[in-house]
Amino acid sequence: MVSSNRLAPYETGQLLVTVDTSGKAGRIFKYVNIFSNDKKNPIKTLLVSALVVASPAHPFPKEKFFFSKECASCHVEKGKGKKGKELYEADCAYCHGSRGWDRTASGLIRMREREGDYLREVIINGLSGTPMPGWGKKGGGPLSEEEVRSLVEYIKNWR
Repeated sequence: MVSSNRLAPYETGQLLVTVDTSGKAGRIFKYVNIFSNDKKNPIKTLLVSALVVASPAHPFPKEKFFFSKECASCHVEKGKGKKGKELYEADCAYCHGSRGWDRTASGLIRMREREGDYLREVIINGLSGTPMPGWGKKGGGPLSEEEVRSLVEYIKNWR
């Protein structure tokens, strides 16, 4: 919602942005495009950042969310049969980003600095207090030990 459809040069207005945070926890980022008749810059993109804190009364149902029938098409199905970079891009980049920096979760630049055993454990079992579920079969997720190993190798060797 905007306070006015028309603004004179140098006039200000207000923009109300609403973000659906259901099923989300942690730092989230959303983009908002502002369209104008400015011939040099007709579109201005704003980055909105928020920290979503899960309610202790209703903890973030991460495993249920990511692996549910409604969400699996985006969070699981794309990665089936893939390993390494292809698996990361299909299942991990949605939260972790694909260009190195953080998205809503630690990016490749930060993750590659971690020990391989730590990464393996977090991928398999998830990370308590965060939206990161256990992606390994032992942690309730869809990934085999071989697929987890391929992700750790990709992350550690990412450049």
